[in-house]
Order: sequence, then C-alpha cells, then structure tokens
Amino acid sequence: DADSESLQANNPTYTNFEPSSSRLLRFLSLLEHGRAMPDLGIKLALFCSGMECLFSRESEKNEIVHRVAEKTAFLLEQDPSKRKAIYKGVKQAYDLRSAVLHGVSISNKDLPKLRKVCLETDAILRKIFTQIVLNPDLFKLFTQDEERLQEFFLELLFSGTAKEINWK
Repeated sequence: DADSESLQANNPTYTNFEPSSSRLLRFLSLLEHGRAMPDLGIKLALFCSGMECLFSRESEKNEIVHRVAEKTAFLLEQDPSKRKAIYKGVKQAYDLRSAVLHGVSISNKDLPKLRKVCLETDAILRKIFTQIVLNPDLFKLFTQDEERLQEFFLELLFSGTAKEINWK
C-alpha cells in the first residue's frame, strides 16, 4: 500500500522509541500525538502511555496502573488528599483507556466523563512536564540516570520526599 511504501522510502527505522532515546523524549512524542488526536479515546490512551514512559519500568509489568498513578501522585503533590485525588484521576483515565485499547465501547454512562477526564489528564501531564523541565535535578533523572530515577521513586514513596531533589 502507498502509506507503507512512503514510510519505508522516507525512513524505514525512524522511531522516538529507540534505545538511546530518553524517557522525556518518548513522553513528549506521545504527548504531542495525543494533543493532536481528535478522538478523545485515543487521545486519552496516548496520554496514559506518556505517563507510562515516565513512571514505569519494563520489569514492572504487574500492577502498572497502580504504579504509574502512585508515582504521578507522589511526584506532583505533597499533601496526602491531593495525592489521593491525582491517584484516583490517573486510575480513572486508565479505566477509560483500557476500554478503548481493548476494543470495548465506552458505556453511555462513562461517555460524558471522557472529555472531562481528558482535560484533567492533560492538566496532570502539563504539570509533570513543567516540574521536570524547570527542575534541573528532575530533568537529569528523567533524561540520564535510570538507576538513580528508580531510587528517587523508592525514596519518594517511602519517605514522602526525596532529599536529593531541590524542590524549590
């Protein structure tokens, strides 16, 4: 077909997901595609995948939704009630995303929530990106040092803060 021939002729191996790409680059790629997507279900799926780029590990396949929601909440908020709200918001986004990516229709009851959840998830992604880009310590963790990033998350989850990060 013409599309696959065009893809192969232009650059048959291009992807932002090659081994040398950083988590942040992969996140930005999915964020960009998500924002440009008119279909709200696919938009939300791309947003959730963007969070996975930042907050999951290949070895953490079990309970990925819980882990991504938890790390997102702890990175963005220090207040427990605000963390809980973000955690629940990310889980709700994943529930809708799962329906879309597994070919299930979104129920009539949940359809009105889709736009609201997309907007809330976009706001969370903007906050994540801003926090990473404006904090040199976080920027370095998300672009360079995988082992330190995982230690950072363990410290953040078990102590509520990470001493090595200047939170300003």
